[in-house]
Amino acid sequence: MERMRKAFGPGVEFRSDTDYVADKKEYHIYPGDAFPAGDPWYTLVTPADPPLLAAFRLRDLKNVTIDLSGAKLVFHGRILPFHMTNCRNVTLKNSSIDYERPFFTQGTVTDSGGEDLTLRIPESFRYRVERGELIAEGEGWEAGLSRGAPLFQPYDAETGRLSPKTPMMLAVTGEKVFPQENPPCPVYELLAESLPGRRVRFHGVPEFFRPDPGEIVAFTHENRQKPGFLLEDCRETVFEDIRLLHVSAMAMIANRCQDLVFRRFSCFLDGETGDRIITVNADVLHGFHCTGRILAEDCRFENMLDDALNFHGNYTVTEAKEDARTFLTKARAAGLHAVPMYLPGDVINVYRGNTQERKASYTVSSAEYVKGSAYTQRIAVREPLREFGAGDIVESTRMPELRIRRCVSAHARGGWRFSTGKSILMENCLLENSPIMFTGDTDYWFEDSPVRDVEIRENRFVYYPSSTPIVSFPVYEATEKAPYYHAGIRILRNDFEDCRRGILDMHGVDGILLEGNRFGEGSARSMRIEDCGNVRIL
Repeated sequence: MERMRKAFGPGVEFRSDTDYVADKKEYHIYPGDAFPAGDPWYTLVTPADPPLLAAFRLRDLKNVTIDLSGAKLVFHGRILPFHMTNCRNVTLKNSSIDYERPFFTQGTVTDSGGEDLTLRIPESFRYRVERGELIAEGEGWEAGLSRGAPLFQPYDAETGRLSPKTPMMLAVTGEKVFPQENPPCPVYELLAESLPGRRVRFHGVPEFFRPDPGEIVAFTHENRQKPGFLLEDCRETVFEDIRLLHVSAMAMIANRCQDLVFRRFSCFLDGETGDRIITVNADVLHGFHCTGRILAEDCRFENMLDDALNFHGNYTVTEAKEDARTFLTKARAAGLHAVPMYLPGDVINVYRGNTQERKASYTVSSAEYVKGSAYTQRIAVREPLREFGAGDIVESTRMPELRIRRCVSAHARGGWRFSTGKSILMENCLLENSPIMFTGDTDYWFEDSPVRDVEIRENRFVYYPSSTPIVSFPVYEATEKAPYYHAGIRILRNDFEDCRRGILDMHGVDGILLEGNRFGEGSARSMRIEDCGNVRIL
């Protein structure tokens, strides 16, 4: 079939076998009734929340290229840029994304003492204070800090790095506040006071949060509904030369997708971002229940508020056996709401309690949420259930391979979070205070899975003032039959520079190999290795 060529722009209706090209250097996109509403399954939302509006919607399409030749997309208001569902062979390239008013606010510390913190807020961040609550103002929207768990993060104003001495804080503001239930760490309650000269004083600041005068404190005031790109059940998706100047959540979220490519997919600060200190309000690349190969090459991830990359599945917890081949299982992961997890044909493992003792493996026949529930699923399997018990964890073996080459990550609150049992290769990357993390937990996020085949080679790890470059901290119960969580991690020919607290902090790993690594000025050669087996240092 001959490919069509059409102009890109607001209101465009995408079709298969078509190339879309830009006819402008800059597009300004405003909310409109014609924008379709999407289902924000991936975050803390309820049916009472505002609808998720998508500016550009691609559904059930194949063989589409969107080449914007460097055009900038500027969004006004609470809009999700791109929402893709059940698409195959789609390429998006040569564009940048920004918002008229970012979904965070920042200010320079003028005073920090006692229980008070005073910030001077630039004119580019509009706000007001009412009844002790700071309310950010945008074009057609406003967002107060009285609800949820807004994140406060201090930065060094000269370098753009995270403050070396003051950690982040979760806090709400106002005379009447509604902190998030079951937060990952404590949420503090503050009162905001408006002062002359665009200054705001926060009262009731905890003792640990003492950024220095001259540092910048940025704080979020938006939930995680609106990533730059939201993908569901897509295959063979390619992103090339895409820059995120700002988005209010993850740069990209994918669920049940196969084969994703990111080439020169970037977020960083420069003259085009003005006085901002944050690029992306959360992770850059975040995937649930994906498969195939995830490739990231020549990407640059800086000044985001969470991880550079996190592809994982989710444990669910068994509840009840309904018949010989059917059982109920509940999603307990913080922040998920009716997320589709299992597909017919998936092989699932069932582990005893929160251990890694495998009780059985089954093939899924069907999976659906119980009517009226966003958390409990009914799973039918082909094989008879064996040794079934409530409280076991269930894991799908549908996982992706990861290939990460020549990427840069710096000035970020998170790192590279590896949670897949398929092979992982990371090479020739520059990681500044951006650790590689082997996680997995059975108590809060419920993100699986144990790694089994990892090679980290010929990378540079630079400037780790208060952490170590490579860490393993899974949350699970070790047993005599299954004492370890992760396995097969090879760390080869890397350079460690200014890693002040050593290079490794590993727990619960069977099989660690370190060979040919080099240590530069300021790096401690120490390693903390606990409850691990088969460790070789050459």
